[in-house]
Amino acid sequence: MTGVTSAAKLDDSFFSERCDMIKGLPVSEIMERQAISVTEDAHVADIAELFVKHRFQRLPVVKGSRVVGIIYRSRLLFAMTEKMTT
Repeated sequence: MTGVTSAAKLDDSFFSERCDMIKGLPVSEIMERQAISVTEDAHVADIAELFVKHRFQRLPVVKGSRVVGIIYRSRLLFAMTEKMTT
């Protein structure tokens, strides 16, 4: 074996190069305008489906028009695993 690399290393390199190309743009030009969010009373199964369907890593949690939190894919997986072992 000569060596290994990681997805993070590749992502950093790729991201760094592309960032230089767009660094002068305002966020409004690249942001998602049809943002998907969940409410505090959303069911975990529905959130899991959104993570899989859209390949999300995180989702904003809203109450009305206000963001009140964020749910991470890793936190959801941890909670699911925790429930399976108890």
